[in-house]
Amino acid sequence: MAALAEAEFERLAEHVQLLPIPLGEVLYESGGQLPYVYFHTTSIVLLLYVFQDGASAEITAVGDDGIISVSGFIGR
Repeated sequence: MAALAEAEFERLAEHVQLLPIPLGEVLYESGGQLPYVYFHTTSIVLLLYVFQDGASAEITAVGDDGIISVSGFIGR
């Protein structure tokens, strides 16, 4: 968002809210809906696949220069 031109930032600013997200917070679970887009500022967000036996595999990691919207990852 810091890279946006001032006019674009001003247009979006009223729709942006800074929220603390605790370590380990789940932003989305399979089958749910993600009504927000996350521009995380001081974190790394992981997209994990959890197997039936409870094991997990990291699919991707997004740093603070990225954007998180699960529907964006899966094309929905």
